[in-house]
Amino acid sequence: MLEVRVRTVSELTSSSVQLTRDAFNEDTGPLRSQSTDKAERQALAHLFAGAFGWVRNPAMHRDLDIDDVHHAVEQLMLASLLLRMVDAHDWLLR
Repeated sequence: MLEVRVRTVSELTSSSVQLTRDAFNEDTGPLRSQSTDKAERQALAHLFAGAFGWVRNPAMHRDLDIDDVHHAVEQLMLASLLLRMVDAHDWLLR
């Protein structure tokens, strides 16, 4: 759901980590922060790319035995935060 939302809002066609790198690219991404601090703009891009690379990709590329409810809830909370940031992306443009 998060990947679909990033793709829709950014109007890009790439996927997974590359999509987040493109969408939040600190200089050219349609969802980039407009902060004057380059490190902040990069941090936003790294946050999304890191979440996709660390949380999404392992589950997409191999069978994982995920039976820790707390871990699952934490992943849902992270996804919820990122989705909320994408849906309110106009705050990034300030």
